[in-house]
Amino acid sequence: MYLNGSCLVSNCLIAGNQAEHGGGGITMASASALVTHCVIRNNRDTYYTGGGGVYMSGGEVRNCLITYNRVTLDGAAQGGGGVRQTGGTLASCTVVSNQIQAANKGGGVWWVAGNVTNTIIYWNVRGVVADNLLASAPTTIGYSCAPELTNGIGNVVLDPDFIDMPGGNYHLAPGSSCMDTGTNMSWMAGAVDLDGNKRVITARPDMGAYEFWPSTVLVVR
Repeated sequence: MYLNGSCLVSNCLIAGNQAEHGGGGITMASASALVTHCVIRNNRDTYYTGGGGVYMSGGEVRNCLITYNRVTLDGAAQGGGGVRQTGGTLASCTVVSNQIQAANKGGGVWWVAGNVTNTIIYWNVRGVVADNLLASAPTTIGYSCAPELTNGIGNVVLDPDFIDMPGGNYHLAPGSSCMDTGTNMSWMAGAVDLDGNKRVITARPDMGAYEFWPSTVLVVR
């Protein structure tokens, strides 16, 4: 997909695509484009520009799972196995299990500019080495989770503790460091997560694409 205008992409599976110049799954080239409630997986960039799953210079990607995307050129000048971001907003997303071959380019996200909020960037690799986020002066990354986020407002570095990461279940397990640690955003009123469940259950949202819902048992007598 190439989004260059006022447009909405919602509730889609974007998978198995390939590009030579960035945005294996989606290229976001417009400030008024919104991608929401999508799974973006198994896409790849094969050449120079990076962004195996998403290449974004504007717009917003929200409530999405971005996983198993790749940048396969070893000498790629720019990176982001999952996302290459030079603008726009990445909000309430889970960016996990993406890969890049090039050195020092960000297996999960290669960040230059834009906003990242309430997002989990974890368990991504460069080759076979852990490499989640390459960011220069990331002043607009907040309330997010990645090992590299040792500074910034509301960020956490601890393992988000997915229920079954090897099995592809990226819901949060009870006690996750990403539970109730996000920040409220204007669009969240009445909104739902990637599963279609209420986006905010307590006073604050969870980080990532999925809100944690505790198991409950109702007994009627």
